Amino acid sequence: MRPQLFSYKSRRMIFLDARTGKGYRQDAKDVSVIIDSRRKTPTLNDLLNTAYRAAEAMGGDGDVWVMLTGKRHTRKEGQDHFFQEETKEWDHGTHWLGDEPTGNYTNALTGAKVRISYAVSWFSSDTLSAKDAGYAWWLLTSLLADVSKGQLTVPMDTPGATGARLWALSLSSKADLEVPSPEVAELIHSTAGQHHIDHLVAGPNFTNHPDCIPLVDPAKTPQIEKFAYIDGRFMYASVTREIGVGPIKQLTRSEAADLFSQNQFARARYKVTFTVPGHWEHIGLFGIQDEDSYDWIWPNRPGATGTTWVDAAELQIASAMGWGIDFHEAMHFTGKADPLRTYSERIVRARTKVAEVKGQGRHPEAALDAVEDALRNVLLHSIGRFASRGRKVSHTVNSLQDLPPGVSERDAHRGKDDTYTYTAYELQSERSERDLSYYHPEISAQIWGRSRARLLIGPSALGNDTSGVLTMDPSTIIGVQGDAVFATTVPDYARPTPGGDDGRVGRLRLKGVLNGPIKTPSTLKQRDALRDKAQRAGIGNLEEA
Repeated sequence: MRPQLFSYKSRRMIFLDARTGKGYRQDAKDVSVIIDSRRKTPTLNDLLNTAYRAAEAMGGDGDVWVMLTGKRHTRKEGQDHFFQEETKEWDHGTHWLGDEPTGNYTNALTGAKVRISYAVSWFSSDTLSAKDAGYAWWLLTSLLADVSKGQLTVPMDTPGATGARLWALSLSSKADLEVPSPEVAELIHSTAGQHHIDHLVAGPNFTNHPDCIPLVDPAKTPQIEKFAYIDGRFMYASVTREIGVGPIKQLTRSEAADLFSQNQFARARYKVTFTVPGHWEHIGLFGIQDEDSYDWIWPNRPGATGTTWVDAAELQIASAMGWGIDFHEAMHFTGKADPLRTYSERIVRARTKVAEVKGQGRHPEAALDAVEDALRNVLLHSIGRFASRGRKVSHTVNSLQDLPPGVSERDAHRGKDDTYTYTAYELQSERSERDLSYYHPEISAQIWGRSRARLLIGPSALGNDTSGVLTMDPSTIIGVQGDAVFATTVPDYARPTPGGDDGRVGRLRLKGVLNGPIKTPSTLKQRDALRDKAQRAGIGNLEEA
């Protein structure tokens, strides 16, 4: 089944500061806030009226999309979200109040429609001004139209939807991807973890699972001499070639073992029981779900065992490192399509164009940074969308007794009128054939697995197998999160040329470094604070490190 494109109309864009209401129009004109009182902070009704009047001044037809800059509004227990505020001239439509809140409204008098969302969902920054957000949107729109050869003229409602459409437009006319059966799709979905997240310092945030051993003990190492923040450069784009697709052949225990012994590079997922070798004194290689907490843990205690599904790329590393492997079954992706090559090349090309103009003074640097973040979000969210069970929809019920099975009181928000609002995925039966044509959890599972493998060991400008945490002294590793590494030293692979970072996508490169002595971060809060401080410091003091 080929992904089915759907019609989409462009909207008139208005960018408003969430706290002041002042902003910027799509046609590069400033917007003055309309406040129906003496308050300094606009209400939801004020923002809707401001956007409506600004759109009228722009002229043209179509709905209005308001993108709020600044921090997202938060809601306290017993209170509605900002998007649920009472409004005078506007009727409320369907809102999405999950991780990426969106509000939809209709003018009661004219029927005009306004959609409100947050710029941070696109640009990852809550300090971006409305003007820079508007400029970044114009640049993003131009880049997407350029790399898609005019097929994608406006971004969609979300980064994920934008990436999905660009992917569909990038597919070869001969590509006809087999959608996994519901049973196989569910098996992949339920067994495919995403990021390798592991805090490796003993303390309150280290897992208490007996098969996990910290690599750093604050009691023995109360201070560190350096804090290095290392992160993958556009990592997903570097692992998208020759992704396996259906038909999916399910293999028995012996067939799985034979496939791996004959071709370790075969595109496949394996269910295995692993055993950590007796000599092991490093980070865990495979994630399993803890039976008590359902959190993902990464066993590294010598002799520890676990059963899990892994990507072929991860299995190659464990096999080379001497881990014991007992096969149970496998999924072999036998299709011939290369579904992400053109798509990722287009995203990389757009990102390269941004990098080429940085520092030239032709565009605001804040806007260029925002576009880079937007392109990263387009790629990340589109990969995640392949495994999406559908949209999250907000529902409101009158009492706890009306909550559906599987939704507990802690999953619902109590409103001031004693109603309860919860978000849930659409049922599979409610999803359209068009939505299902984008459902390929086998693609996202392979991207995540390959990225986890690249975190462990991979290429740099210094050669193959020269980067990753397995090339480092384990006592220097504070933790990992996705494709980020936090360490007490700056490895050669992360240093700019003549080090291993030559600027290519997929390289683990140094984002920032702090010189000590520094208190060893035993908590995630302490580690995150050092990460943010290191990123602000950059690598200007690298020679001292």
